[in-house]
Amino acid sequence: MNAVATDHKPLLADLKRDGWQAVFAGGAACLTIALALQLGHDLDWWQTAGALVSYAAMITLGARWLPAHLPHAVLGPANRVTVLRAALIATLMPLVLLLDEAGWSVPSIALAALALDAVDGWTARRFGVASDFGARIDRELDALTVLVLSLLLWRVGDMGAWVLAAGLWRYLFLILGRVDRRFAVPLAPAPWRAWACGLSVGLLILGLVPALPPGGAVVAGIVAVAALSTSFLRDIVSLARRTPGPAHHEDTGRTP
Repeated sequence: MNAVATDHKPLLADLKRDGWQAVFAGGAACLTIALALQLGHDLDWWQTAGALVSYAAMITLGARWLPAHLPHAVLGPANRVTVLRAALIATLMPLVLLLDEAGWSVPSIALAALALDAVDGWTARRFGVASDFGARIDRELDALTVLVLSLLLWRVGDMGAWVLAAGLWRYLFLILGRVDRRFAVPLAPAPWRAWACGLSVGLLILGLVPALPPGGAVVAGIVAVAALSTSFLRDIVSLARRTPGPAHHEDTGRTP
């Protein structure tokens, strides 16, 4: 174990140096977009400060999982895309508290993040840099994206608190895994989970589009909640039928 750790130490140092380049590039993008939102929506400096703090918190958390990217010595293009996606989501997070109406900028930023999400996994496989680290940060960012979008719909879309169910499922699932180890086991990848997540994110973004009639936004929110609820309940029921075994790591591999 120590020999492996020693062998990987130089690689980890190189990986951290390469990672900082991506972090600074993402930070510059976050600052630029946050300032544009601040000016475009006539917000005060709390918008930019909140976006940068949110971005820093996401990077700090993600850095804890960086060793899982070894033996790769570079972050890779897919993870750089994910860092940029994190920067976009970070600019939306303060708006949950500061914005009264979404306008076109909010769904546009969210749509750009969704587009990046569609290419990062393919990019990782294409360039041969797929890793547990990349899968983990992609998964956690998916969950955070759904939570932020559901909060925005609740805050500026005049929807009831029911829409928050879309964003809370992932975290309730993690809590359930802490309470009962049957729900803390890694799950095999399933295409229908990815489809449920992508569909829900797209519908939540659609619900924020200003041109959409209020009734259409509500329908979009209902379908998004229904899709994620069905996906999570399907896994919960499946795992509940298992015999309890040894405790596992909290990372269930569940998307989002």
